[in-house]
Amino acid sequence: MSRPTDIGWVEPAKPIRGLDHLGVQAPCIALYGQLLPGITNVTDRARYYSFHPWLIRSFEQRYRDRSIDEFRRVLRRAECLFALIAIRHARVVGDGDDGRHGAGMVGRLSLLRIPEDEKAIELEDYAGLDAPNPYFKNRLGGLGQYYFGPLRDLRVLDHTSEREGALPGYDKVRGGALAEAFGAGVPEDNFFRLLERSKIRWSELDGLVDFCPCSLRKRNVERTLLLDLFLARSDLYHSPESANRRASPDANPAVLP
Repeated sequence: MSRPTDIGWVEPAKPIRGLDHLGVQAPCIALYGQLLPGITNVTDRARYYSFHPWLIRSFEQRYRDRSIDEFRRVLRRAECLFALIAIRHARVVGDGDDGRHGAGMVGRLSLLRIPEDEKAIELEDYAGLDAPNPYFKNRLGGLGQYYFGPLRDLRVLDHTSEREGALPGYDKVRGGALAEAFGAGVPEDNFFRLLERSKIRWSELDGLVDFCPCSLRKRNVERTLLLDLFLARSDLYHSPESANRRASPDANPAVLP
């Protein structure tokens, strides 16, 4: 004789919060840190390795106020503008290949929220430290969060002194070569002219298309230097720390068009 069965619905088990439940993340990070010094899982765009030395050099050349506050202001606006150029170019080209253009750009996901028909973009609304819609929370933007450490490990960047709040600086040989190569292929004056504008239009970014990461394909000198840096192919970028990276079969996880 069968008996009636009561069926009850229960809530699904709640997932465990946090990451790396098995505790394997730290050993993996340590391992690829040894195999690929100067490259991490968050250094997604190879062109930041030349963009940041160029920006620091340009700051030294163009601005009289060398305070850390002024550097933060210029850096944040520059990173915003850099990402906006890539976003705009991807939309204009319309090839659907985000990897070539904006993917991995610092602040891109926040800046993508700006409507395509926005008539005037107020850069400070996204770049300012107290902006209502900040592109990035770290006070030194993507440079401070992602790229300064790896670039310092590669002896391309470092602080200008050991005192607290010291400005980032660039190595005049290693960083200088990358800065020179980046600057040779872009309209620098137009970039800084827009950077200092209170409002910019999407269409004005079309004249800065050479800043888009996809342009690296055409910048032979810059591209060669970056490959030399990542693969330690030349004496300029060779160091004891680079031997493992040079020998690694996966020597360049950074996006290099």
